[in-house]
Parts: sequence; structure tokens; C-alpha cells
Amino acid sequence: GRVDPQAINATQFSPFRSHMLASGGDQAVVQMWDAVKGVALANFKAHTGAVTSLSFSKMNALLLCSAGKDSQIVFYDINVGKSVKALKCPSPFTSIDLLMDGFSVAAGAGGGEAAGG
Repeated sequence: GRVDPQAINATQFSPFRSHMLASGGDQAVVQMWDAVKGVALANFKAHTGAVTSLSFSKMNALLLCSAGKDSQIVFYDINVGKSVKALKCPSPFTSIDLLMDGFSVAAGAGGGEAAGG
């Protein structure tokens, strides 16, 4: 179902399922959508602050990650519909990307920091 209206800070289409769209925003919720039908498929509520960035894995059709102002990177199994791992860091994140190798992540923070691993 839908969450209350929120400012959307990030959107990302799945590279494996062209109709699947993820969105995240100020209410700390990541939503999965069927973009063709305009229907919300799932809500992930793992963040405690605004979601600022999203990235689907280019190697694993089931993996999505999000970054947020709560200083977390959260990984989701979109097939099961739940978060599978969260990393807490010292600074709020503004951007994130999963690399082509399927397991490395790069993230940027509001204080000008960038990290990868």
C-alpha cells in the first residue's frame, strides 16, 4: 500500500525488471512500485531518517540498497520483501551506488566524505 505523501529524493529502475521502480524520500520509507500498473508492491521501513539515494545491483536481480540521513546503508532482498543488512556510519549519506562486481558499494556523505568497499 501507499505511504503518506512525501518528498521523493531518489528513484531507481531495476536493471533486470524494467517495470520495477524503487523510490525513497523524506518519510524514511523505500517503496517498490510496478511502474506499468502504478501500484505500490512493498514498503521497506528500515531507515529512521530521510532516504537520499537508491541503487539496484547490476549482478543480483534481488538486491537493492538505500542510503539515508540516518547514516545508514540498508540492503534489501526485494523478492522476500525485507531488509537483510544495515551498515551504520558516522555521517549522513547523500548518494550510493553498487558497482558492477555485485558486492562493492560506493557512498558519499554530506560532509564531503566518500567511501567504497
